[in-house]
Amino acid sequence: MKMRVVAYARYSSDNQREESIDAQLRAIRDYAKQNNMIIVKTYVDRAMSGTKDNRPEFMQMIMDSRKKIFDAVIVHKLNRFSRNKYDAAKYKHKLQRNNVKLLSVLEKLDDSPESGIMESLLIGMAEYESKNLAREVMKGSLENARTARHNGGLPPLGYTVDSRTQLYIINEETAPIIRFIYDSYINGKGYNDIINELNKRGLKTSKGNNFTVSTIKDILKNEKYIGTYTYNKAEAKNVDGKRNSHKSKKEDQIIKIDGGMPAIINKKDFEEVKRIMERNKKIHNTYNAKEIYLLSGLIECGECGAKMNGNISYYKSNGDKLRYIMYRCTSKSGQSKDHIKSIKRDIIEEYILTEMEKVIFSDNVINYLVKELSKFSNAKGKQMQDELKFTKNKLSKIEKDIENILLAVAEGNRHASLMDRLSKLEEEKESLIIQMEETKLSYPETEPITASYLKKVFKEHKKILEQRDKELIKKFISLYVEKVMVFEDYIDVVFKLSPFLVQRGHGEPHHK
Repeated sequence: MKMRVVAYARYSSDNQREESIDAQLRAIRDYAKQNNMIIVKTYVDRAMSGTKDNRPEFMQMIMDSRKKIFDAVIVHKLNRFSRNKYDAAKYKHKLQRNNVKLLSVLEKLDDSPESGIMESLLIGMAEYESKNLAREVMKGSLENARTARHNGGLPPLGYTVDSRTQLYIINEETAPIIRFIYDSYINGKGYNDIINELNKRGLKTSKGNNFTVSTIKDILKNEKYIGTYTYNKAEAKNVDGKRNSHKSKKEDQIIKIDGGMPAIINKKDFEEVKRIMERNKKIHNTYNAKEIYLLSGLIECGECGAKMNGNISYYKSNGDKLRYIMYRCTSKSGQSKDHIKSIKRDIIEEYILTEMEKVIFSDNVINYLVKELSKFSNAKGKQMQDELKFTKNKLSKIEKDIENILLAVAEGNRHASLMDRLSKLEEEKESLIIQMEETKLSYPETEPITASYLKKVFKEHKKILEQRDKELIKKFISLYVEKVMVFEDYIDVVFKLSPFLVQRGHGEPHHK
C-alpha cells in the first residue's frame, strides 16, 4: 500500500532567487514517485517568510494532520518548513504527535540520532542565514539613514525621491493634499469631514487607497512634514515575528535629522495640530467611556432588514452635556420619516432580559429544557456511532473485494479490467478511511452532557440575569437569543438553544 503524503512549498518574495514553487513541487512529485508514495494534497504559501508561523496554508496543513489523511509531509528543503528553530521543533512535534513524518527531498534524513543532530544543524543554519541577511540589510539602511537618504518602499505622500541622490524632494502635485489636511484640522474640521472632502475630490493616499481616519492621523503626526528625517522609529518585531507599527522605539534608538528633508508644513502649524489632538483626546476619553451593548450583532431593523448598531448622541439640557445611548438603524432608509431610526438601549435591553427570564429561565422551563437537552446530547453520541458503523461496514466489504482480487492476481489473472477495478477499490478505501476520521473529529471528544451539568449552567446564568450584570450577560446572551427585530410598533424576538449547551445542533427557536 502506498504511503499517503502531502507536499508543502513556500517562497518569501516575488524576486527571491531560490527554487520557484513549480520547481519545488516538481522535485517533490519526483521524490514521491521514486519512493512509492501518493500525494493526496498540496499546500503552497506564496511571499511568506519562513521565520513566521502565521502562514495560512502551513497552519492548515498542521491542523489537517489531525485528520489522519496523510502519513508524511514532503518539503524540498527543511528551510521551506521553517527558518526558526523554535517553530521547526514545535510543529514537527505536532506532526509526530499525529503520527506524521517530515521528509526532505534534498536532505536525506532518517529516524537515527545522527539525522536528528543534522536536522537541528540545518535548521539552525537557515535561521542564522535569515538573521545575518537581515543584519546586513539593516547596516546598509542605517548608513543611508545617517545621510537622510530614502530606504526603499513608498515615500510619504507629498514627497518623491531623486533617482540620482536618493534624497527626498517635494512632489508639487501631492504636497497640496498635505497642506489641505493640516489647514482643515487647524480650522476645526474633524477627521471624517476632511476624509469626505478628499474622497469627493478623488484624491488618494500614496498607496492609491481612499483616505481613512488612521491615514489622516498618521499624516498629522509625521515629523517628516516639518523637515525632520526619521528612521528606525517603529518597534522591532516580537518573538512571533509581529510588529506594532504604532509603538515607537526609545528616542536614542531612532535616527532623527532636523532639516534632513524639505519641509511641507511649518513647525508652528505642526505644534498647533499636536495641541489640538491632545485636547481632543482628553475630551474623547471623558465623554466616550466604553459602553456595553448586549445586543450587538443580534439586533436588526424589522422595517428594512439592516443591522442596528450601538450609538451615542449628545445633547444639552440646562447647560449640561448629556448622552443618549441607543441602537440605530444602519440603512440610509432609516432617514425616512415613516421608518424607525433608533431605539433607546436601556429600554430594548431590559425588555429582552425580562423576556428571557419568562421564556427560558423560569423553573418549569429549566426542568423541561434540561430533560430534552440531555436526551438530545445522548442522541448525538448514538448518531456518531451509527455513522461510523455504516462506514465500517462499507469499508469491510471493500477490503474483502480487494482481498479477492489480489488472490485472483496471485493466481495469474492480470486482466486490465480487473486491475482497473482494484485501483478504484483502493481509492474508495482511502476515501472511506478519511471519512471515518472526519466523522470522529466532527464530534467533540467529551463525555455526554449530563442533566446536573445543564441545570448548573442554567442556574448560574439565571442568577447573573437577576443581578443584571451586563459584562457577564454579554458573554452568554448569544447562547439564547438568535435575533431581535425592531419594528415601528412592536418587537419580534427569536430565542434559541445554543450548540454550546448540547455539544452540537440547535434547539427549536421560540418566537415572541
